Amino acid sequence: MRDISDAEYLKICEYVDEAYLKVLGRRADENGKNSYAQQIIKSQITREDLVRILRDSDEYKCKQQLGVEGIPQASLDPPSILKVLQSFEGNIAYDVGANVGAAGQILSRKFEAVYSFEPATESFEHLKKKSMVNNRIHPFNIAISDTDQGVELLVVKDSISQGQLTSSAPEAWGPKIGSRRVASRKLDTFIRDNPTPDFVKIDTGFHELRVMEGAQNLITNYGPAFFIEIHDETSGRHIQEILTREQYLIQVHRHPEYPRETGDFKNHYWLVAKRLSPNRSSNVTRE
Repeated sequence: MRDISDAEYLKICEYVDEAYLKVLGRRADENGKNSYAQQIIKSQITREDLVRILRDSDEYKCKQQLGVEGIPQASLDPPSILKVLQSFEGNIAYDVGANVGAAGQILSRKFEAVYSFEPATESFEHLKKKSMVNNRIHPFNIAISDTDQGVELLVVKDSISQGQLTSSAPEAWGPKIGSRRVASRKLDTFIRDNPTPDFVKIDTGFHELRVMEGAQNLITNYGPAFFIEIHDETSGRHIQEILTREQYLIQVHRHPEYPRETGDFKNHYWLVAKRLSPNRSSNVTRE
């Protein structure tokens, strides 16, 4: 392997990131980025090979099957996580943080109605178009939070390119561009005038704890199942505490590409929670 400068290595890593964005609609995780960069440096693969490899991946194939090909920077969860999402079924599903509606399409095959909430106008337009050809999807251009008075969300370069507003701006997501005030509702408020869900999927970019804090009545009195993408360890712990108090069985699903010793492994994962009978005592399992 030839010696290269730090600047050359960074350029190769930037190319890997660009390939991920072009093909998969997301930035490369650190493990994948470093692995492919090393393979390019060692001449094990060419840059053109990398694009072919990504296009042959399960993630890319899932993206095609879900009909989001051609939507700028649309991102999807790893295939193993999508399989978990596909396992839920029932009558009413809430898709909180719907983005362009990829998860909503999955849920619409298993539920009679999907109420999809997305505050970012960039992705809401795509979501609205999906609802025009899929009458099971009901789109709402609002954020779900712990208040009905509106919330201030951040506009971050890489996230907004995927049609996502966030509540935090980690360095890996690019520079903060600004903020945006959007309309919001608590789930406890929304269910007063709408059907209560059997299932709630949450992917809200560091806002997940506030979503849960606005759903106390829903959790206590209706007990829907939850599928929650966690973005930081502290919020995840608090959410587990909320659900454990309400007698939920909780499963933790880790990202398949994150090495165990990394911060991403600790902070970014998914919770699956289903209501238990009151006499169950062991509430958390991990995969």
